[in-house]
Amino acid sequence: MSEIKIIGEHTDDQGPTVDDYFLVFLTASDLYEVSFYAEGVNGFLRELSDRLETTLSCELGNSTTYKSRVMWPADMEGAPVFDYFESLKPSGFFAGVREKLFPGTARKLSEAVLQKLKMI
Repeated sequence: MSEIKIIGEHTDDQGPTVDDYFLVFLTASDLYEVSFYAEGVNGFLRELSDRLETTLSCELGNSTTYKSRVMWPADMEGAPVFDYFESLKPSGFFAGVREKLFPGTARKLSEAVLQKLKMI
C-alpha cells in the first residue's frame, strides 16, 4: 500500500465478451492492473478509500472506447493515465488480416503521470 503512487482506471473497446474495465496501480517502478469485475473489487475500493481518507470514484464504467483517468492523488484526479495510439502495422498476410478485423491500439503512460512519478 505504501508503494502506490497513483491509482487510476482505464477502459478499452474489447467488451462485453471480455473484461474491458480495469483499475491501475502505479508504484515508482511498476504498473499493476486488476479487472474491475474481479471478486471483491468494490470492498477493496471502499477499504482503500478509507485508508487514503478520500473517495475513489469510478467514472469510466460505461465507456466503450479507450479511456483512462487518475482517481488518486487528488492533485491529478481526472488526468489521463495513458495516452493511446495506433500500434504499428504487422507484416505478413495473416497478421494483416487480423489487424483488419481487430485494429491494434497501444498505450503509454501519459506525460502527467510520468512527471508525477519523477517528482515522488
